[in-house]
Amino acid sequence: MKKSILITILSLTVFSSCNFKGPLSISNAEDLVEIQDIINENFDGESDVYFLTLSGSKLSSDISSINRKYDFKEITFSDVYFVSDNKFTDPKQTTTPFGTKALLKIKAIDVSIIPEKYNEALDILAQKKLLVADKSFPLSRWTFETDSEGHVCSNFTINYYINSTSQGRSKTTTYGSYRFKVDSNNTVTFIK
Repeated sequence: MKKSILITILSLTVFSSCNFKGPLSISNAEDLVEIQDIINENFDGESDVYFLTLSGSKLSSDISSINRKYDFKEITFSDVYFVSDNKFTDPKQTTTPFGTKALLKIKAIDVSIIPEKYNEALDILAQKKLLVADKSFPLSRWTFETDSEGHVCSNFTINYYINSTSQGRSKTTTYGSYRFKVDSNNTVTFIK
């Protein structure tokens, strides 16, 4: 009995001292400090990209990956950095032509604007009477890119749960999305 109590206390002490925080949210200001660190540590700040996207799961703001599209020797590539694995996928050549679209320096990306703009988007949804009290509206994707004049701008998606259906062992979850953009003046606009 004493041995099991001692093991339990020791286990709790070890687990509580590990500072396990859990997943990082792309809508939480404190977590975004860590996400900015992940970007700074894993992406060359001097590199140019067409876009950089922070992605969560469909119905959660927990970051799962960071996607980018970039040129290398006049060929466009994309790759994905998986946050939980701390690994990049192999670069894949893409066929999407960007033409003369201005590139964005990784070091110009500032994720600290996200919580404020996300809350502004929620206010817009509330004004349009699209915000339902008993549903969550997680930020599932945030993309940094440039506008036609080369200024940093963003677009993002807020998802919400509609329903789930089960048939046998198969479960289908239906969700909806609202899309927004943030222009170079930091103004949030509802797209759909």
